[in-house]
Amino acid sequence: MPRYRSRSKSRERKARKVARSKVPRDKRKLLQWAVKGTKADYEKLRKHAHKILMGGQLPGYLEPLAMEDLSNATRATLTHALHKPHAHMGGGIADSISHLLDKVPGHQWSWANALAQASLRPFRGDSLTEQDELYARLVKAGYHAEADRPEEYEGYVRQKQFDGKYVSVWDSPDAHRMIVVRGTKPTHGEDWKQNLRIAVVGKPQELVGDELRHVLDQTPTGTVVDVASHSLGTSLTLEAYTANPGMQNRVHETFLFNPAYTLGGRGSTNEYEKDKRVRYFINSGDIVSLGSLGSSGPVNMVLRHPHSLNPLAAHTIDQWFGHEALQAVEEPGFKPDPAREPALISIDADPRTPAFQEFEAYVKEDD
Repeated sequence: MPRYRSRSKSRERKARKVARSKVPRDKRKLLQWAVKGTKADYEKLRKHAHKILMGGQLPGYLEPLAMEDLSNATRATLTHALHKPHAHMGGGIADSISHLLDKVPGHQWSWANALAQASLRPFRGDSLTEQDELYARLVKAGYHAEADRPEEYEGYVRQKQFDGKYVSVWDSPDAHRMIVVRGTKPTHGEDWKQNLRIAVVGKPQELVGDELRHVLDQTPTGTVVDVASHSLGTSLTLEAYTANPGMQNRVHETFLFNPAYTLGGRGSTNEYEKDKRVRYFINSGDIVSLGSLGSSGPVNMVLRHPHSLNPLAAHTIDQWFGHEALQAVEEPGFKPDPAREPALISIDADPRTPAFQEFEAYVKEDD
């Protein structure tokens, strides 16, 4: 017996096919696009999703809950949703994005255009280099207590005269100096206080500027100086640059591993996104590096998409050591070494809640 399709069903199938063709089905491309959305982009996304829901324009093949998720989306929530296994099933979040963007004039929205263009190009992957991996390992060495840091590591010799609470300095035989600024240590209360400041007001106190200036002043002429930091250390480094005009010009390049973004607005991490001399290393599963509002995204960035949603693996410095290290940290049940590994910053900081307001009052007492 012949099978018949109604005209409405045929039109819906055709519309679905057209919409899908404009959006990549590659999860990595969708994640890369989601991370680069600005605050204005996400406001527009939420507005159009809400309009579709309220106007009764949702086609039958889409899950209403998926479109509802888009109507409340932030960069953090959307990347988290795209990581879920069912996100790319029929009618899910990926199809909802396809339908929504198909209903918006693309020439009026560069973010939408970027996703359509990504569907036409092969995925470029991350651009992690051997140099990046080496610098990440040096950062890990800087997490040791001053007395326990190795005297030599990966061909670099530690300059003990510059050792500090957050800072360590390493020289190679070929006139290269690496200044390392470590991140959070779980047992250090001052570190957590600075983390709260980043979450609430966007930046820590200026704690390492004097040390960095001293190191730079004592660096021999002709030496190439780079700075590498992780987590809290990234904000400490950038705050030192901001508070000391001209300091960054004395540094060749700055490497920020899992930079700490504020949860409530713009901070020091956002301010250097357009500087090509600052290289960002971001895991799209790391809530610390994504923030909650979205920003335009760094121009010099290595973006990694995890195979697991283990938040500890997403924030660890170890993931940047190379392929084998990445596999190890993404194993189920991975736990960092509490004596050496920085703690994951995990603050549920909604500005509307009393808890956030208490944090804000506490942090601003010292200002």
